[in-house]
Amino acid sequence: MTDEDALADVVWAFAQTTLPDQFPDNERSGEAPVDIALALGGAADHGITIPDSIVASVTKCFATRDDFDAQQVMAQLANAVRVTA
Repeated sequence: MTDEDALADVVWAFAQTTLPDQFPDNERSGEAPVDIALALGGAADHGITIPDSIVASVTKCFATRDDFDAQQVMAQLANAVRVTA
């Protein structure tokens, strides 16, 4: 299991605890960046505050990368943080 996979598990679990009907396990894509972006986007759509620990972990994992997946994750994170600020 990679760091991204572990982080996806944490972020998805957070989404499940806050929006259980919208984030069942069988709807995960199996791609960590996609699952993270979906969970963060769902939180933003519902005005749910992302815990600081998740913000820090996502930032640490994706902020210095310049690939498409990282850009999508960081965009969803920025949106989620902006919505709940």
